[in-house]
Amino acid sequence: MASFTWRGRVKVHIGEMSRTAAFGVARDFNPINALFETDQARLEELELLVVVAAPARVLVDDKPVTDTITIDFDGELVTLALPLTRERFQALPFSLSRLWADAAVDANPWVVDDLKNAVSRTQQKMSEPPSGSVPSPEPISIPNLTQMTG
Repeated sequence: MASFTWRGRVKVHIGEMSRTAAFGVARDFNPINALFETDQARLEELELLVVVAAPARVLVDDKPVTDTITIDFDGELVTLALPLTRERFQALPFSLSRLWADAAVDANPWVVDDLKNAVSRTQQKMSEPPSGSVPSPEPISIPNLTQMTG
């Protein structure tokens, strides 16, 4: 389990996801599409999938949160909506989302490692020649027609 406290009032405890959730993450992550993304975009997508799938227990002022809550930080209102979805996570303040993603990965490192390995294997397969293929022969030079008749 990984935990963090944000702004002294929000405590988040993230646990290891279930086997079913891990398979869902693997299903939703497409290693072929990931090949065409930057490393940063690929990592963000992986983190997002892990964050949404990992179980989380959230407390605000030591009270459990199970749905939507708006927290007042001296006039700055922050809305936290559970359960997390892609959209709800993207709407969180960056500092909170960064801590959340780090904790989700810390609690589920094997999921991210497996998906990174899937991307690596896909890259290797796409760069290898097909099995049993022979290198192309050198191009054949055909003499100029005037050289042949002249």
